[in-house]
Amino acid sequence: MASSGIRIKWSGWDRLGIALSGLCIVHCLLLPVALAVAPLWSTLAAVHDGFHLVLAVLLVPTTALAARSGYRQHRDRGVLGLLSSGLAIIVAAALLGHDVLGDGWGTGLTLIGSVLLIAGHGRNWQRRHACRVKAASAVA
Repeated sequence: MASSGIRIKWSGWDRLGIALSGLCIVHCLLLPVALAVAPLWSTLAAVHDGFHLVLAVLLVPTTALAARSGYRQHRDRGVLGLLSSGLAIIVAAALLGHDVLGDGWGTGLTLIGSVLLIAGHGRNWQRRHACRVKAASAVA
């Protein structure tokens, strides 16, 4: 049989294999835990909703302080946009809860807010670090 001449040249096959294997490991380790706590699910659901509120309460001052100290150094409004929008989404999701939003929307909004916060904090850290390096090189 003649070859069709299609050649797949992608260097990420090993990484994909590792990722899928890792996913399999996580699944295998967490499934017994999930099955063991299934009878406690109603209690865990109440703790889960309360956890979102506690996390939101902890994130408000943490994010505000990080944004304030970072902006004083780098003056990057994009960082403020990421941090404030991520925090607003997480707080809204925590206040409305899964009862109002439903599980899908509550989880989705929390994930979106978390990604925005992670991106904002990462960018804030990078900008602050760049300002410190710039200041140190100006002194030297």
